Amino acid sequence: MKEIAKHGCLILTMALIGLVGGCEDREQAIDQELDDVVNQVDGSLRSVADSANKAAIEAVRYELVPVPQRDPGEYMAMVDHVREPREISLVCKYVDFQPVIDGVADEEIWGQVNEIETLDYSSQRPITLKTYHNGENIYFLAKFPDPTASEQHKTLVWSEKEQVYIEAMDREDTLVLKWSMAGGNMSFDPALLEPHAADIWFWKACRSNPAGYLDDKSQIVSIENVEGGLELSSEKQGRLFLLRKADEGRSCVSEEMFFENYGPAVKKFYSREPQGSRADIKGRGKWVDGYWTIEFTRKLNTGNSDDVVFNYEKDNVFGVSLYEMAATGVERSWHKPLFRTGNIFDTIALTLESKP
Repeated sequence: MKEIAKHGCLILTMALIGLVGGCEDREQAIDQELDDVVNQVDGSLRSVADSANKAAIEAVRYELVPVPQRDPGEYMAMVDHVREPREISLVCKYVDFQPVIDGVADEEIWGQVNEIETLDYSSQRPITLKTYHNGENIYFLAKFPDPTASEQHKTLVWSEKEQVYIEAMDREDTLVLKWSMAGGNMSFDPALLEPHAADIWFWKACRSNPAGYLDDKSQIVSIENVEGGLELSSEKQGRLFLLRKADEGRSCVSEEMFFENYGPAVKKFYSREPQGSRADIKGRGKWVDGYWTIEFTRKLNTGNSDDVVFNYEKDNVFGVSLYEMAATGVERSWHKPLFRTGNIFDTIALTLESKP
C-alpha cells in the first residue's frame, strides 16, 4: 500500500512538474504573442502617423519656390527725412458704389475721389492714398513705388549639412495702417510716444495678399512691463512697452514645417480662409512696373470691440508705414534690412462725408 502511495505521489509530482513546465512554456508563448501584437500595433500606428503626415503635407500642397536672393533696389539704411512730418487731412466722400477689390483699380470712381500723399518713415518713399465710403463700407486705394516685388517670406531652404529646412533671410513687402482707438488725441511721433491703444491693419505680400485679406491686430503701448512686450523709449514718457495682439478668430495664413527634402526651397506660409474678427478687412495688391497698387475695404462698424469704429462726428486719426511698426534696428543680413523698422511719419485725419 505504501509503495502504491509513493508511486502515486511520484506520478502526481511529475504531473505537477510537467504542468508547471507547460505553464512556463505557455507563458513564454503568450509573451511572444503579446510582443508580436504590440509590434504590429506599433507598426500600424507608425504607418497611420506617416500616412497622416503625408496627407497633411499633400493637403498643404507644398510649393517649391526659388532660393531667395537679395532683391535689387532694397534700402540698406534709414533715409534722412526729406521734410518735417505734418498733419494731413483726407476727406472720405460718400459714393454709392462698390468696386472690385483686385488691386487693378480700373474703376472710374478712383479718379473722382480725393487723394493725399504721405511718406514712409524709414525709406521716405511716397505713398498715395484715396478713399470713399458707401454708408456701410469704407474703401481705400494705396500706391507706392517698389523696384521689385518681394512676395516670399522666411522661405524654407534645405541645408545639406543639417539635413533640415532652415528659414532664409527673405522678407515680404508690407503696407501697415495704424488707427487711433482714442480719437484724435494720439501722437505718432516716436519721441513723443504716449500710452495708447490702436487698431493695426497689415497688408502682407506673402502672408495675406494671396488670400485676399489684410491681417487685423491691435496694439497696446503702456508704461507697465507686460509679458511679451517690446521695450520702447519715449522722450516724453521714458520707458514704454508695446504689445501686439491678434484680433479674435483665425488668420488668413497657416505656417508649415517640412521634415523631408522636397527640394532646395519650399514655401513656409499657405493661404486659408480667415474667421472671426481677423476676417474683417478684404484686400488685394498687384505689382506692375515698379509700383504696388492695393485696394482694401472694411465695414465702417464691424461690431467687434478690437476694431476702430469710423466716426462721422470727429476725425479718424491714422498713419501709414511700409516696414511694419516694431521700431527695431536695421538687420543687414535680411534681404529687406529695414523690415520692422517702421514708424508713422505723417498724421492723417480722415473725415467722413455724410450721405446727401
